[in-house]
Amino acid sequence: MKEYGELQEVGDDGLTWANKTAQWIAYERMLESERPDAIFNDPIAKYFAGDHGKRCSDTFSSMAGTHMFTDIGSEGFIQYHASRTKLISDHISKWISTTDGTKQVLNMGAGMDTRCYWD
Repeated sequence: MKEYGELQEVGDDGLTWANKTAQWIAYERMLESERPDAIFNDPIAKYFAGDHGKRCSDTFSSMAGTHMFTDIGSEGFIQYHASRTKLISDHISKWISTTDGTKQVLNMGAGMDTRCYWD
């Protein structure tokens, strides 16, 4: 839990907890994109993973595997984020495709979302 507390502090880089969690999810999008059976490809995620992405992922994956998501373990927790990302993307794509082309998506609080650049 010490690691969690340290991650919440604003360090010399000026990044807040919200900034660090955005790097975390970018890092996990990068991991998914590197899989041979990836459910999406985010070629830009690696540029947004930053200094805290892996650290956040490792910290929370280890905690999730023992405290929250005990049935899926730490690897499953990472895959949960990938499947959540895919689900949201699919819903957005479906919504856009069922309109007359005049819809715009505004993703408030999206962190480092790069969906508009995906393959």
